Amino acid sequence: VEGLDGSGKSTLAAGLASELGAVLLATPGAALQPIRAGFHSAVGEHPDAMVLFYAASCLAMGAEARRITSTGRDVVMDRYLASTLAYGLARGSSLTLEDVVSCAPAADMTVLLAIDESERRRRLTVRGANAYDQETLRGDFADRVMASYRRLLAEPFAGRTVEIDETVTMSSVARMSADFSFASEGGGA
Repeated sequence: VEGLDGSGKSTLAAGLASELGAVLLATPGAALQPIRAGFHSAVGEHPDAMVLFYAASCLAMGAEARRITSTGRDVVMDRYLASTLAYGLARGSSLTLEDVVSCAPAADMTVLLAIDESERRRRLTVRGANAYDQETLRGDFADRVMASYRRLLAEPFAGRTVEIDETVTMSSVARMSADFSFASEGGGA
């Protein structure tokens, strides 16, 4: 599940995992969360360093997702390669798509959550926008990230893609995911 900070990604991902009986994973993974702020502080605004940090997280969590799916369980991921790349492009990273995508397994399906910008800003204000959220509130950064998401979701690493807004219900997203899973196992058209 991909989207801007405050769009409802984490809520959708958790609900979707619950609805599907899937394992919920996120990037950066729990093991990297404690060092995230220190890493950002150490590298400053260097866009390539930030992309590589999040790409490392995608590599680790992608491998974990593949390990879990090999046991027959589904995985829902809160952020993955598209977020790493979209934010990197919006920050001015000079790394190529191939540099980053070659690091981690492709997604089977990517859901991009788009939301009205005024609603997203309201949500960030209510929850208390952190330092990472603040970046998406400056200038046209959010527009650049969303444009990058939309460009990137046409790439093979994204798998099957769907863009939804906040009006879509959890059960309809779960149904889309289940329909995709059924079709990819040879049970559908």
